[in-house]
Amino acid sequence: LGRHLVVELVSQGHTVVQVGRDSDAYKALKGVHTVYHTAAHFNAKPDFGDAAECMVISNVEFAAHVADAAAFNDVREVVYCASPWQNKDGRPYGLYGATKQAGQLIFESYRHKYITTSVLIGETFGAGDTRGKMLQRLVEAAVRGEACDYPGNLKRNPIAVKYVAAQLVKRTVTNLCGPPMSVHEIWYKISEALTFVRVAPKDMSIDSTDPFPDGVPGNKHYGAFRADLREYVKHVKENLK
Repeated sequence: LGRHLVVELVSQGHTVVQVGRDSDAYKALKGVHTVYHTAAHFNAKPDFGDAAECMVISNVEFAAHVADAAAFNDVREVVYCASPWQNKDGRPYGLYGATKQAGQLIFESYRHKYITTSVLIGETFGAGDTRGKMLQRLVEAAVRGEACDYPGNLKRNPIAVKYVAAQLVKRTVTNLCGPPMSVHEIWYKISEALTFVRVAPKDMSIDSTDPFPDGVPGNKHYGAFRADLREYVKHVKENLK
């Protein structure tokens, strides 16, 4: 997301300063008017191991460093990229969700110094992403003709990263989660993007009916998702050759 956001900002004539964990944010943010906090360390495994310390350092300690440095430099606004993991059934889900929620609260505690805008972002996908997240693995399995190993009713909020970056620059919305879709539904869309016909993969015990056809009231977002997914599937397919 950070890489795409930089491209979007530069294309609109903005000067961008990138601040990492090893940076001195107090110096780096001098003269900066808006901070986008996109960085986070993610780990969803039950056994965190060394990842626990990394999540605390990246998602909490570094967030506190940037939050205070923004106040010190009279930054006008901070845009915090929040995660659905921060609120699952009313509470943070796992250590990742807890550390992300802590980071958001840290920035919000500086509201007397600058505007804090928290934007909820779903599971991003797009060209160049090598994180091995669920959508990438599903597309790779489909391209190879393999069965997926995710439960069909597992839900995600996939959304194209380039769209997220463009909306973050505009700052007109605070919810950038894609429509909730199950693996069943996502797998169908991947199959459609691969074959351009409405036939389910033989490895999946699902019917060939599009769960969200275009034109059905309330499903306007799925047309855009279909187009973005088709572009992403083409990219993954080319890289697997």
